[in-house]
Amino acid sequence: MEVEAYLGVGDRAAHSWRGPTHRTRVIFGAPGHAYVYFIYGMYECLNFVAEPEGMAGCVLIRALEPLAGLATMRRRRPKAHRPEDLASGPGKLTLAMASHAN
Repeated sequence: MEVEAYLGVGDRAAHSWRGPTHRTRVIFGAPGHAYVYFIYGMYECLNFVAEPEGMAGCVLIRALEPLAGLATMRRRRPKAHRPEDLASGPGKLTLAMASHAN
């Protein structure tokens, strides 16, 4: 698994750096919630809230090694020929896991 932390207010790379908005309110919520956002007009990115409620901070799941559901992931990502390629980037990961409604 590869992750990247975003530290919220004060971290200009974080969506929440300007404070709570309608879009980012989940990041200021309870830890463990998912924050999925659309990027570059074509991909979704999966984050998990990792700070106590009221404090912004999340972890982007950049890549993971799938251990189950490989057949389903291969159908969703037919160009990925090796298991390690199924979820080897943030956009590939969400496609393989179908974070969007099909």
